[in-house]
Amino acid sequence: MINDIGRKLIELAVEAGKNLQSEQTGFLYYNHHGEDKQSHDTIPVFENFLYVLALLKTRKGESMQEAKLLLEKLLSYQSNTVEQGRGNFPTYLHEFPFCFSRWNAVKMIAPMYWCYKNFHSILGENLKKKHASSLNNLVSHCLNTLKEDPADYLTALRIGAGAVAVGRLLKEADFEKRGEELIDHLLHTEHPVWFSRYGIAGILTSLQMVYSKISESPWEKFWIHLENMWHPTLNQYCGPAFEEWQRGNLPEQSLYDFYMYVYTHALPPKILEKDISCLYASLIALVDEKIGENPIKDLSGEIENTSWNVKSEEKFALSLITRSRKPDPQIQKGLRSCYVQWKHDDNLYSLSCEGGVYEAMAYEIKDREIYLYFTLPEPLENEHPMENQELTFFCSPSGKIKFNVEGHAATTFKLEETIHIENSPKISVKFKLLDGEGDFLGHLMPGNRPSQKLISKRFTTDAYDRQIFLRTIRKTTSCKIQVKIKWQY
Repeated sequence: MINDIGRKLIELAVEAGKNLQSEQTGFLYYNHHGEDKQSHDTIPVFENFLYVLALLKTRKGESMQEAKLLLEKLLSYQSNTVEQGRGNFPTYLHEFPFCFSRWNAVKMIAPMYWCYKNFHSILGENLKKKHASSLNNLVSHCLNTLKEDPADYLTALRIGAGAVAVGRLLKEADFEKRGEELIDHLLHTEHPVWFSRYGIAGILTSLQMVYSKISESPWEKFWIHLENMWHPTLNQYCGPAFEEWQRGNLPEQSLYDFYMYVYTHALPPKILEKDISCLYASLIALVDEKIGENPIKDLSGEIENTSWNVKSEEKFALSLITRSRKPDPQIQKGLRSCYVQWKHDDNLYSLSCEGGVYEAMAYEIKDREIYLYFTLPEPLENEHPMENQELTFFCSPSGKIKFNVEGHAATTFKLEETIHIENSPKISVKFKLLDGEGDFLGHLMPGNRPSQKLISKRFTTDAYDRQIFLRTIRKTTSCKIQVKIKWQY
């Protein structure tokens, strides 16, 4: 079973790579800041290393030969000057010989490590030596850069794990020692990246280079966390949504999902999209390790002075995050203070509190009811309609969601009127003014949550959500609004 999953993931990775490949140069063309449907004219180094690894993992003669030719070209773009960081790589080939980020080399460690570890015997003597030297310079650059500048948690872990893995592989005792010291320090620090798909995938990529089974390693605590943050029936991350992104009607497909397919020993009936996210699956090492499959959870905790709670049932998951102040605008887009997911007729639905201009949120859970308490800011001298959308909830998929207000079709609602989401489970939402003075009007209309990735930078009329928002008509003071959400089967 696990080998079949691995074979399917490599097929997807190779297919995703070929969709981006130029017949003339053989390189993959992609720009991280471009839009999906645009033509891409840049050649990213990291994604091309991933493609090399995917081709090698096919273990087919023609593909492996293509991989060797591409690998030799890529290694030629490694910096060999002190000024640009000996051992570093540019983000895109056209930037060579300049390396504009000192940390860019960190991403290259995992694919280069796996290429050398599993396939050095077929590279030929010259390419094998070149690859080993390149790996040595790569890790040396990363360790030296980390010594000069502090790095974030995930970058430091990638460097530490890479140093240990490459140190063992190339018999570089100093690499291994320095890497172990780094990993040991990070092991005892629970960090916000533990609570995001991107962060969890990065941690798994790092730890797989060092440990054959994470569940039996010193990182057993992280393995338990991995189990707790996964809902086996929904096939989704169910932890606090500090950084969640949407792509159309569903959560954005990522490397995290592919890792969980391996660790649950089950592929979904249909992969969402055969896009560049599939290419990252080449990083996954197949292991005979399986996470638990209990969907019933009632968890809570605190990370960096922020409380969170997770509650889930067989086909339902809820996560909550307190907010004591307005978040940084850069963080706001992926943050979901209240996030509900459920499954009905094999479709995944979600109700998410995103955006809005409220200053703080607290919550209370009572069986199958939650009470959200929002503190609204003082009145603003601003007539812009978006500034008056105090509270906003988004429900998807838009085409399958129907609302009614007190049993009647409507596009607006008043405070203390109940909004029903006609689905299974039956979900109701009610807004109530608890403190302060003001007049408010609620609206039900199509819209897109701030975390939606399919919205073009240009004007678009696409709407993937049904939107529930409360608009201020008038208020004289800061107000407190209660939102009651109830669900029943």
